Amino acid sequence: MLTSTIRALDDDTEDNFHRNATSGGIDFTQYFGDKNYIFQLRTAFSNIQGNENAIARTQRSAIHNFERPDADYVEYDPPAPHLAVSGVT
Repeated sequence: MLTSTIRALDDDTEDNFHRNATSGGIDFTQYFGDKNYIFQLRTAFSNIQGNENAIARTQRSAIHNFERPDADYVEYDPPAPHLAVSGVT
């Protein structure tokens, strides 16, 4: 599955919305040998782009938890022009 949003923003809206956002993922399962073996792939990604204020609002949002004390693998980066995330299980 893949989804994308592209916006034409003006000075009044560019701080509140991302210029574009894309996300997608794959959920694939294949059985082999009379269902004795399985190959499974699950992956997801997202990428957003916008001005510094819009990206900073996303990073500071409680939904994304970039400032959690136990999250030593992510950092708040105020001047970031985009934010990308991916994962595989």
